Amino acid sequence: MFSKILARAIDLDKEKRGYWSEFSAYRRLLFDYVILWLLKPLESEGRSLSRNIIHGDIWDENCADDMNTGEPFVFDASLLYAHNEYEIGYWRLPRHRLSNRTYVREYKKHLPVSEPEEDWDDRDFLYLMRFSIFCSVLITSSGYDIISVFGDMKTLCKKFCPKEIKKVEAQFYTRGVRLLTDGANVEEEEEESDEN
Repeated sequence: MFSKILARAIDLDKEKRGYWSEFSAYRRLLFDYVILWLLKPLESEGRSLSRNIIHGDIWDENCADDMNTGEPFVFDASLLYAHNEYEIGYWRLPRHRLSNRTYVREYKKHLPVSEPEEDWDDRDFLYLMRFSIFCSVLITSSGYDIISVFGDMKTLCKKFCPKEIKKVEAQFYTRGVRLLTDGANVEEEEEESDEN
């Protein structure tokens, strides 16, 4: 289900901005390797993933306290059945109050991290991607942009499919120079390690 939601978000971006060959190449890696690496173990080795009804859009502006009782409540839900960890991918962004680790720790007390626990942070990063893409497409004033999403996608690909990423990079880069489809070249910034 997550793959379908993320694919739809990416397709919306493509409809808005047009085809981007390098982004498309990394998209294939993300779907063929990263998503499988991070999500398949949730339902392997005897584990089963419990899908819960989640809010689907829980962030600062959709939370409040009742003025009479002081009890917290949420509103403007986009309910869906999903892995509970999907709910808090959006919280990762520092612009949200909920990005404070205190909120995440409290959430985990009520809905513990799924096994394998060591993949939690990377799953959270993956789940964030869907929110980031939708915001960059649908809420242009949000400050999200597809270049940041592309950077996040590359980060996950470098971690989970380093051999495959070298093949993709060979299509678009040569000796630190990015090859553009129109035949022009743009110098890429060299990493600090290359400068020293």
